[in-house]
Amino acid sequence: MALIGFIGIGNMGYSMLKGALKKFKQEKLAFTCIHSDRMEEVKEQTGVNYVKDNSTLVEECKLKIR
Repeated sequence: MALIGFIGIGNMGYSMLKGALKKFKQEKLAFTCIHSDRMEEVKEQTGVNYVKDNSTLVEECKLKIR
């Protein structure tokens, strides 16, 4: 289970995710995005896992950043 979940991974969400990586391990973070190609790109760049939809993210994370 991830500690922090990011709903949306546009410019602002991506910047916040990168900042969170300075304090938290990759496995403590997760994100979701409506564009599957963007999810794969961010996962490749950061090593952070994504989930397919917001509902799953909310269920699986303790904190949500929106």
